[in-house]
Amino acid sequence: MALRTLVEAVDALDRDDQGLTFAEEGEEKFLSFASLNQRSRELGEKLAGLGFAKGDRVVMVVASQHEFIQLFLAAARAGAVPVPLYPPFILSQVDAYLAGLDRVLQLTGARALITSAPIMPLLERLESDVRRLTFEDVEGAEEAGELPAVGPDDLAFLQFTSGSTAAPKGVMVPHRTLLENATAIGAHLGISPERDRGVSWLPLYHDFGLIGFTITPMLRQTSIWYLAPLDFARDPTAWPELIHRVGGTAGSAPNFGYELLARRASDEQLERWDLSSWRIAACGAEAIRPQTLERFATKFEPAGFSRRAFLPCYGLAEATLAISLWPVAEEPRTVAVEAAALRDRGAVVPIADDPDAIELMSCGPPLPGHEVAILDPDGGRLPELREGEIAFRGPSVTDGYFEDAAATAASFDPEGWLRTGDLGFLRDGEVYPTSRKKDLIIVAGRNYHPHDVEWCAGEESGVRGGGAIAFAVGGEMGDVAVLVVEARPGVDVEDLRRRLAVRVRARLGLVLKEVVVVDRGELPKTSSGKPRRAELRRRYEDGELAAVDEVAA
Repeated sequence: MALRTLVEAVDALDRDDQGLTFAEEGEEKFLSFASLNQRSRELGEKLAGLGFAKGDRVVMVVASQHEFIQLFLAAARAGAVPVPLYPPFILSQVDAYLAGLDRVLQLTGARALITSAPIMPLLERLESDVRRLTFEDVEGAEEAGELPAVGPDDLAFLQFTSGSTAAPKGVMVPHRTLLENATAIGAHLGISPERDRGVSWLPLYHDFGLIGFTITPMLRQTSIWYLAPLDFARDPTAWPELIHRVGGTAGSAPNFGYELLARRASDEQLERWDLSSWRIAACGAEAIRPQTLERFATKFEPAGFSRRAFLPCYGLAEATLAISLWPVAEEPRTVAVEAAALRDRGAVVPIADDPDAIELMSCGPPLPGHEVAILDPDGGRLPELREGEIAFRGPSVTDGYFEDAAATAASFDPEGWLRTGDLGFLRDGEVYPTSRKKDLIIVAGRNYHPHDVEWCAGEESGVRGGGAIAFAVGGEMGDVAVLVVEARPGVDVEDLRRRLAVRVRARLGLVLKEVVVVDRGELPKTSSGKPRRAELRRRYEDGELAAVDEVAA
């Protein structure tokens, strides 16, 4: 019988030879699937003993992946609704972090905040008087009696959106869509406990890591090794090092992860590593740049990596996770299109041997049993090779936004369609995302995708990796474009501004109103590394950007 809830899925875990291995604080902790079943039940009963009831929202700010997974599944068993959030990473931004955390606690009406013991002192300044617990508090509690029955329509968790284009919203993910999406992903990838070993550094408070590298392999009792996200941030090469060591077959990252590795991996490491086992290298969660995947594949081929392992994918929290996935073991497909036709008319005109063409990546067909349509501004369907808003329909569409009827009505229509807010087109039934609708830069009636401007800027040697964000602001004669970059130490700032303006105009035909250079760490990004263009635009318009005229060597 098909599993209907996450609780049923955890109850079915029985393998002692497969499980989860956590590389944390210089040691590895192994938790078999059979043990995870037992531990999550025990902790679920302890949560019930602490007074948690079915439907209670529990905000989770837990840095340890080992603790996070146990608490997340325990909350599900207790019928509570976990709300995973990212921990505070940058001490200089703690005040802004706490203000955001207070908003989430208020919005969700959380019964409690569960956190890691080392984080607890930072949370003393929260305005909310919500009950605060650590993993140790839950572990030391008394167990209660029976756990409540949990059904497919009950909420499995609230996934807060990244906040890249607007204030974060809590996506309501019921058990039925969670199991539907994770089951479909696992079937598409052909995950097998006898063959596969996942290796992930993706944060578990984000759907890519939580569903893609915890729930999906758990349904098939396939082992996963976890590297702490901060360890990846400190040394990205620790990820392929772990894949090499354990013979990993699946490991995924956003575009920036592959870009970092293409830059950081040394020849000595590539000679030593054997990555021939790596058969699934999914890329998603942000715009995919074909040039990045090409650079990565070329550099890593000596270590046995195959470009056929790349699996471009597209999705978002409102669709649970995945909307479309590239076929396994097929070399990814791109199309070069005429820039002016796409920019001026939304027409997709494939073109060859044109240095000004825009190369776009296919993210494959929709998940089986699901449907994608491309819509014009009035909601009418567009044919293939026309750019419009991507809409998605099927059993993976979630239940809308928590306590936000207006936003739910704007994105989820009565016929089951989810309007994603992303732009893209269909070609031979495959999904090609192009941009976020709200981020589109429209100057003199022409459409420019911000990531094209950012990638163009990133090719300048004086710009830090991932250190460019472009957006539009209102001017006297209509919208104008602004580019903000983080410069490398010792760069001539005035010369960099000039070179960037010339490069963007020559490559894209876009005249920038201004190029602003800021210090490292000034560009606002989401917890998953996406640029927060709306926030940066606000700072620019309010005069809050700390522009610099020189960058210290």
